[in-house]
Amino acid sequence: MKIQITQQHIDKGIPGCKENCAIALAYKEQFPEKKISIHNGRIIIDGVEFGFGGIIQQFIRDFDEGKSISPFHVDHEPDHYDYYSTPQGLPTR
Repeated sequence: MKIQITQQHIDKGIPGCKENCAIALAYKEQFPEKKISIHNGRIIIDGVEFGFGGIIQQFIRDFDEGKSISPFHVDHEPDHYDYYSTPQGLPTR
């Protein structure tokens, strides 16, 4: 599934705000019933943490630092992420 981070998400996003940054807003649009936040280069969806790649981590840093950024997309494929934790305390990868 592609998650589009649009100019509207960038314009409405709040730098440094884990629940309302541009990426979190885009994910909330796709998954409105889920609790979404971004923290330390990871996306947290209903308590499950998924690691992001370097390009997305750089976008987060640039966004938080107020640098000029452009719209892009994230290929959200949970089977391809590194899982860091689960709400059930299951083993992590």
